[in-house]
Amino acid sequence: MKILLAIDSSDSSEAAADAVIAQAHPGDSEVHVLHVVDFPTNMIPEAAIYSPPNGRGRAAERKPAEALVDKCATKLRSHNLRVTTSISWGDPRSQIIKKSVEWEADLIVIGSRGWTGIGRFLTGSVPQGVARHARCSVQIVRAHTAA
Repeated sequence: MKILLAIDSSDSSEAAADAVIAQAHPGDSEVHVLHVVDFPTNMIPEAAIYSPPNGRGRAAERKPAEALVDKCATKLRSHNLRVTTSISWGDPRSQIIKKSVEWEADLIVIGSRGWTGIGRFLTGSVPQGVARHARCSVQIVRAHTAA
């Protein structure tokens, strides 16, 4: 089974990685860890002219993104899973869908932050967008929180 694990730095992504570990079977499962760097200027390209020239671009975002996917990959590999990784830039919904098609994923696993209200209105729901447009099954995982 080819599992695309889409992650960010949230607790829900950690829960999604745990879900993959719980259901993937070493030997017959391959996991691809994808992190999409989403700049606000992706939504409004004209806003790029207002970005301060402080090095905050792809080069500045690459190291934290690599550290994030490497940490997740190490965790998955410690459970004897075959893992590959990638980082892409752009709209998370479209980049996750694009990667799932290119890689021919059988399943997309993604965490849900559970945002409501204005946060969800402004950014939309990445998991819902992925589930709506994916060609394969999508598993949305919520972070476990203490009551």
